[in-house]
Amino acid sequence: MNYGYLGGYGYGNSVEGNLNDLWKYTISTNTWTWVKGDSSIDNSGIYNQTPIQNKPGGRSGEANWKDNNGTIWLFGGVGFSDSGNGQLNDLWKYDITTNTWTWVKGNTTSDNNGEYGTQGIADQNNKPGSRNSASTWTDGNNNLWLFGGNGFDESTSYQDLNDLWKYNIITNEWTWVKGNKNGNIYGSYGTIEIPVIIIRK
Repeated sequence: MNYGYLGGYGYGNSVEGNLNDLWKYTISTNTWTWVKGDSSIDNSGIYNQTPIQNKPGGRSGEANWKDNNGTIWLFGGVGFSDSGNGQLNDLWKYDITTNTWTWVKGNTTSDNNGEYGTQGIADQNNKPGSRNSASTWTDGNNNLWLFGGNGFDESTSYQDLNDLWKYNIITNEWTWVKGNKNGNIYGSYGTIEIPVIIIRK
C-alpha cells in the first residue's frame, strides 16, 4: 500500500479551495482510504496540540518526501498556517504506524524569510524561507534535499529561488548547501558537461 499527502488546490466535499487531506491507496484491492485531514477546504494548521490533533493546514505547491524508513515529510507551499494564509515554511512528519502528524520545524505563520546561516554549516537556527513549487529528493543517507521554488529569500518576498538545502533527520538541522540567499538570480552555466568546483576563501 502507498500513502500520499494529496492536499493541493481542488475540490473538497463541496467547493473549491486549498486541501489538507491524506489518502492511502491499497494496491491489492485497488481502493483508496481517506486517512487524515479534512474533507472541507481552507482549514488552518494545528501545530502544537496533542499528536492526534496536529495537522498541516490546507495548501498547494508543497514539497514532499518519503524517507528511507517510509515516513512521509511535508514542507511549505501556499496555504493556511494557524493564523492566516500565504507562503509557508513549516516542516511536518507523518507517522504511518500511529496515524499522526508532527510539526517538526519552521514557522506557524506565513510569509517568512529564510535564515541561511553559513553556507555548508548545519545549525538549529537555519531554515528555508516560505515557498512553493520546490524540487525534492532523498539521498542514500536519508537526508532530505530541497531546491528553489517561488517564495521568500533572506530579506525580500516572492522571488524565484535557487537555494539548495539539506535537512538532517537525526539532528533536526537544515544546511544551506549551495545557491544564493537572495532571489531572481541568473544561472551561471560554465561549459556544458564540465563541473566547476568553487573554493571559498
